[in-house]
Amino acid sequence: ESVHNAIEQGKIVAATLLKKPTPKADCPWFWSDQYDLKLQIAGLSSGYTEHIIRGSLEDRQFSVFYFQADKLLAVDAINSPGDFMFGKKWIISGVAPDQKMLGDADIPLKDIPLH
Repeated sequence: ESVHNAIEQGKIVAATLLKKPTPKADCPWFWSDQYDLKLQIAGLSSGYTEHIIRGSLEDRQFSVFYFQADKLLAVDAINSPGDFMFGKKWIISGVAPDQKMLGDADIPLKDIPLH
């Protein structure tokens, strides 16, 4: 139940009615502002086998990246919009960051090798 979901469904209906190819599926995502917290979620975490926490829970600025083996499934970002954007891009692209480096918040996301 989000604006993004409604827009994506509209694109699929329009393509079907016009007998056009169905648009490429986007990564499911969601955001919500809750007082001083911005929650942003990309992907679906069900079935994850490992998770990596990046950032500081105490400072209320962190992300949780969910993996099934080496595949990145989802990211939950709290007050970490950059982590959300990188995570969403990685999920859509089907790539995953190096898990050991991902947990080190001192390493910029753009410098983490992908596979």
